[in-house]
Amino acid sequence: MFCERGMKALWVFVFLISSLSSKSQKIIPRLIERDEAAEFERVDSFRTLHLMFAGNIYQNEEQIKNSYKPSENRYDFTYQFKNIQPILNLADITVANLKTAFTGDAASPHSSPDELALAIKYSGINVVCLANSNILSLKKEELSRTQQLLNSMDIVYTGAYTGNIQRNGNNPLIIFRKGFRIALLNYMVISNRAALPAELLVNEADKSLIERDIRAAKYQSADFIIIYFDWGSNMQDIPSYSQQNLARWCFEQGAGLIVGVHPNAVMPMEFIEYYQNATPSSGLVAYSLGNLISASADMKNRNGFILDVELKKNNYTGSVKLGEYGFIPVWNYYDTVSAPKSAKVYAVPSVAVQNGQVFKKNTLH
Repeated sequence: MFCERGMKALWVFVFLISSLSSKSQKIIPRLIERDEAAEFERVDSFRTLHLMFAGNIYQNEEQIKNSYKPSENRYDFTYQFKNIQPILNLADITVANLKTAFTGDAASPHSSPDELALAIKYSGINVVCLANSNILSLKKEELSRTQQLLNSMDIVYTGAYTGNIQRNGNNPLIIFRKGFRIALLNYMVISNRAALPAELLVNEADKSLIERDIRAAKYQSADFIIIYFDWGSNMQDIPSYSQQNLARWCFEQGAGLIVGVHPNAVMPMEFIEYYQNATPSSGLVAYSLGNLISASADMKNRNGFILDVELKKNNYTGSVKLGEYGFIPVWNYYDTVSAPKSAKVYAVPSVAVQNGQVFKKNTLH
């Protein structure tokens, strides 16, 4: 009797298992078919990254002296950026060319008080480029102190290093924002190779070095590569053939955007036509952004502009392309009216001055 009941229970268990397995066989194909159908319903979607690029940040002895507050025994440079700060803070990444340093030596013509780094941070600038002529005048310990101060302000830097170990660990600079992996490469054109400091490593605009860095950026899965050049000659206002040729070559190697500084004057922007993998393409190059903060009262040195661009990333394919772009003219206002015995320098958006939003009662000089 016990055996018969056991046999019946076994047959019932086998029947349930077989019926479940037959149902699951029917369910699985339906799930697969549903997933395949969903693939055809996908629509491309994009995410956006907002970037701004500014020109040179200078400080001379007169600017530093006029930024000192005797009553508080400290320097305050925030006024220099206060009118441009609302614009610079709109971007996810804001880059500028730092043509000074923070060596701790008040007598050095190549250095500024530490308070300037704080003003730069408050302005919205979060990335600075160091491959420029000012860095060539520094010693290793002076560059190291500059880097340490920038680190304390959470300002990222690239272009100059205290040695090979530091360069290999930080170049190319990969910036992560909003799901983007942006590579920023910074180089300077050096006319006098004897001027290169023996104890520092400054990225020189050498094609073999640029090619290796671009390859390294691609190896690190960079979505988009930006090259920031310190090139050209002082007061130059038209790009040279060598600059156009170098820009085209960089695009052919894989760069997506090229920005230039150094001449202390504004130069044009243009799209350069080139071929990559036998496919015609075009790339945007801004040859010179001029000065964000000038160290000269010369009218031509006061001009600058901020390059304002958006990058678009396809969420499905991962491809990144240049989206909308434009520029914001900037003017350096030397205020000799409110403080007659000094000349404080302000970076102001040109349109704000034209609309009477800043310096309404003062006369521009």
